[in-house]
Amino acid sequence: MDRRVALVALVAAAALWAVLAVPLLSAQVYIFNDLGLVHLPVRAFYAECLATGRSFLWWPAEFTGVYLHGEGQGGLLHPLQWLSYRLLPLTLAFQLELLRSPLLAFAGSFLLLRRWALARSAALLGALLVAFSGFLLLHYMHLNLIGVWAQLPWLLLCIHLALEGTTAPRRAAALAGLVLLTASQLLLGHPQGVWLSLVVEAPYAVLVASQGGGLRSLSRLAVACLLGLGVAGVQVLPTLDSLAASSRAAAGPDFAATPALAPADLLQLFGPYLFEKRVAGGIPWERGLWPGAVPLVLAVWVLARGRELRRARALALFGLGLAGVGLWLALGDAGGLYRLQRLLPGLDLLRAPARYVGVFQFGLALAAAVGFHDLMHLPAPLSPRRLWPVFAPAALAMACLLAAVSAAGSSGVRAESALALAESPLALAAGPLLLLAASACVALAGAGRALALPLLVVLAAVDLGSYGLGFVRSGPTATLAGFVSNLRVPPVAAGWRVVGERPSLAMRLPLADGYLGLVPQRRVPFRTPASLRAAAVGFAFGAPVARPLARARLISHARRSDDPARDLGRIDLEREALVERDLALGGSTAGSARIVRDHPGEIEVEVSSPGRQLLVLSESHHPGWRASVDSAACRVERVNGDYLGCVVEAGEHTVAFRFDPPSLRRGRWLSALSLVCALVWCAWLARRTPRGG
Repeated sequence: MDRRVALVALVAAAALWAVLAVPLLSAQVYIFNDLGLVHLPVRAFYAECLATGRSFLWWPAEFTGVYLHGEGQGGLLHPLQWLSYRLLPLTLAFQLELLRSPLLAFAGSFLLLRRWALARSAALLGALLVAFSGFLLLHYMHLNLIGVWAQLPWLLLCIHLALEGTTAPRRAAALAGLVLLTASQLLLGHPQGVWLSLVVEAPYAVLVASQGGGLRSLSRLAVACLLGLGVAGVQVLPTLDSLAASSRAAAGPDFAATPALAPADLLQLFGPYLFEKRVAGGIPWERGLWPGAVPLVLAVWVLARGRELRRARALALFGLGLAGVGLWLALGDAGGLYRLQRLLPGLDLLRAPARYVGVFQFGLALAAAVGFHDLMHLPAPLSPRRLWPVFAPAALAMACLLAAVSAAGSSGVRAESALALAESPLALAAGPLLLLAASACVALAGAGRALALPLLVVLAAVDLGSYGLGFVRSGPTATLAGFVSNLRVPPVAAGWRVVGERPSLAMRLPLADGYLGLVPQRRVPFRTPASLRAAAVGFAFGAPVARPLARARLISHARRSDDPARDLGRIDLEREALVERDLALGGSTAGSARIVRDHPGEIEVEVSSPGRQLLVLSESHHPGWRASVDSAACRVERVNGDYLGCVVEAGEHTVAFRFDPPSLRRGRWLSALSLVCALVWCAWLARRTPRGG
């Protein structure tokens, strides 16, 4: 029986993945939301740099230039990213980056659950619930988040093997895996995803240790995680660099509190399509809560069975506890517990408590796998008296539906409101019907009806597919060529930037603004004609900019200013510039400047100056820029609040700017040192650790 049900689960998972992969058949990619706004433009630039051998550290196409590697969302130094975008066509690499996350999550979850001696079919069902959960599918536009999350089951497996491995080499290998997987998560550039993973990893380590892995061994897990942090130093230090210079670092105290689940969103537990907009608080991909009818009913089965679950009971209770804490935290400040997290240093910079929904759904999937395993191994059919509790979710869902419909009718909630209920009777009844079907299958399985088990698997797949894949497939797709050609270019001359346009336009034109996770903090916001001209903007907010300035120019007068936002409109930008220190310029007629080399992070300008003057380049200032005049190093000046400059003497010169951030150099050393330490430590443990640790 186990083999047949396992086959059904494998076929169901393959079918869900195939539906997700359908755009590949016509060489299309998903472009909804962040996919088209940031991930596709970033990866197109990344692939181009890999193909041409140019640096991808600095991206000149947004924010008048930005430290792209430090921003992190591209995962530019992750080995798998490098291989994919170096060896594969952009369309295929981009689509596979999305498609590999469910595969990794599925395989890792299966192996993890098998470690708990669950039947193959139960482990496969749990893997299906994790890999095609609403959290993973509804966040499909956040490629690096789901990439981090997909590695969680593998991390838990390494923790389990490190604590319960039968030999020292196996435990050492598991610790090495923990180091590398922690580094892998960090290299993907989504710190919040790593934190969510740690929220699961830490209590899981305590669980396994309490089951016989040895509490003393927990210190080795901590060392492995710290070494993983060090191995990822090549990403971590640049990210801290970018964070310090970003607007997020200056965010207010309420930044971390939204978006969170609204209390009314808890009604989604009894109706995935109850609300017209799926969720009560808006943003369905952030607040989508529905874990599936099958996990909810199996969770009730687990609670009803209690101690009869034997060894797997610990995993089931862990999963239910994890689900409860995740749901509590997802409510944000409304739940109270999230306020404590915000007191921890650094965590106040992580927003969207609603993403704890991933922890909730993951915990529920673990418990559901245990419940399914128990159903398969009942020593005898149960009496109807012991089966009735599984119908509680369906009954509660029906009561909530009636109450919601009654409340909506009496309050007169308008159709355009986020709290408006769905108009379709089928959508309203979907929750109770799905829960009733799941309850019936569980009850029949408990009564000894073998056919109920594969039906339960099919129901879980159809339910998750309709909810998660239905959302994914409702989003737009396009061929790469079609996507680029549909980016309408405003009437602007070559070399000038635009501002206020769709961020995906960065694939065709350089932007002065943009859309990234760590938006650089500007000293002079784009609010005045002077600020637009200083950025060499030729088209802003739907209209041409009058007298836009050249991107590179020589200036003969400089004025010291401690408030460039105030003073920029008070000077003649064609003759003067604002600087941070006295430069003692000659004051002669401005010379000429011409950009002769313009590559990412590498700009070369030929200048002809009648005296000591300031070369102004409308490229974002960053401490990582280095400048040289005729190969002799010179000081980089911050000009007009946000841009590059350097002083040149009289005559003709070649000025070269090169982006070489210290944070990356330090990160490389940290990564190399940590990797060596990890190798030595794991090799020593493999030979010296006594059995039983």
